[in-house]
Amino acid sequence: MEPAYTAYFDGACEPINPGGIASWGYVVYQGDTIIHSACGTTGNPLSATTTNNVAEYTGLIKALKYCIENNIRNLIVKGDSQLVINQMKGTYKVGSHNLIGLYNQACVYARQFETIVFQWIPREENKIADSLTKRAYENAVAKHNIYTSKLPFGKFKGRSIYWIIEHCPRYAEWLTKQEWVSPYLKKMLEVSSRQRS
Repeated sequence: MEPAYTAYFDGACEPINPGGIASWGYVVYQGDTIIHSACGTTGNPLSATTTNNVAEYTGLIKALKYCIENNIRNLIVKGDSQLVINQMKGTYKVGSHNLIGLYNQACVYARQFETIVFQWIPREENKIADSLTKRAYENAVAKHNIYTSKLPFGKFKGRSIYWIIEHCPRYAEWLTKQEWVSPYLKKMLEVSSRQRS
């Protein structure tokens, strides 16, 4: 008899939740051996729809999809999100419109297993999936350069958002209060300010 398969998943939204970068990670074991791991981001960075719960569900869905594609039919799923685990077990209802589509997709995948068990675990027991989530966030920050994006107008045109916050914090704060400034730019200013502090 082959060793049991276990999938650990995790998700986070950093540096603020909601509205940061939603990153996910998962790892699949056969017995005590890791056979696969992956990580990434989901949604539009710095948007209202990027949340830790969206990230958690995405990690779960990616893990289930991998297992289905690799003919794993009996699976134990472990995660430190009480919300996601309890919704998948049917003990919590899904009240968020932001999550219902992800929940439905996870249920479609879950029904394809012969047996599937969802178990909540404390964060300390989910360190590998958590580290993959952090790696995905760091990669996204480097790729999107959200802290080094250039201001496209005004007396500081061409200066980085980070430079403006560092050297002209009052101007950065003033920009976040202007109606004509795009929500995306306001969010970059707010996120960069928090990252600096």
